[in-house]
Amino acid sequence: MSPKKKYPYRRFNYKKKKNTDNNNNSSNNNNNSKNDKRASSSSVQTHNVSSIGKATSMTVQLPITSFIDVTQQPARYRGWSLYFSDINKDDDPTYLSACKRFENYFKRLRQLFNFREIEQQQFFTVDYKQLLLDQEFLPNESMWADLFVDENETLMRVMGLAMHQCVTDERDERDRQGALEAKYQAIPLITIPIIYARLINYTPIVHLKDVKAKFH
Repeated sequence: MSPKKKYPYRRFNYKKKKNTDNNNNSSNNNNNSKNDKRASSSSVQTHNVSSIGKATSMTVQLPITSFIDVTQQPARYRGWSLYFSDINKDDDPTYLSACKRFENYFKRLRQLFNFREIEQQQFFTVDYKQLLLDQEFLPNESMWADLFVDENETLMRVMGLAMHQCVTDERDERDRQGALEAKYQAIPLITIPIIYARLINYTPIVHLKDVKAKFH
């Protein structure tokens, strides 16, 4: 017998239906009671999920943390703690500055990044060479190239947070439009899971002094 697979995340739980063909009244009463409990439990489990907009078979139901008025703008970088749980976002403005730069890049090149697809896949790819040649990074290309070598993990988190904000913004706007069409007065604030950045065509620059040091 092959061992059962262990999944790193929790899957949907499907409960098998019981045979209720028994004519015994007490058995029927017990089944009705169980069904009532299941219905009540189902109602609780599905209460705090997004329901604005047209649902499809590919729609991912995500937990709602709170609601805001449809005219309000939600706080930015709600996913901060997913990437920098040990850093207060107001303590070091350099993180937010770098994050905003990547965010502008992702939004300006929307043809390269499908935010809905990224929300479902929870990862995206960035072309390293193309990134450094963009107007956001080209003026300080060597500095960014060094940062990708020396602070690679931090920059990957910053890019992930920037994309998380892009996806969050689009999701909030979809919910806002759905609320306005349905004449709702509030929209849900959705908790989007962590989104990971991946680099392609990554060829870090090796400085001549480092090459000399290696062979001496």
